[in-house]
Amino acid sequence: MTYTPVKLTFEQYLEYDDGTDNRYEVFDGELRPVPSESELNSWIAKYLERKIETVVPMRQVRLQKLD
Repeated sequence: MTYTPVKLTFEQYLEYDDGTDNRYEVFDGELRPVPSESELNSWIAKYLERKIETVVPMRQVRLQKLD
């Protein structure tokens, strides 16, 4: 038996809620779970944050974390 995934429209994706805190993305109409950030990615983000702080006041920077 083969599995045929349901193709979502962007509007359906925006309305989608599976009742969990999982994050998803839509790729070619298919819903895919977004993995949590890796340790390396977190390290890079902190490094860039420190570099940006030297040039831009932090009150002008809005950070967003996935976890």
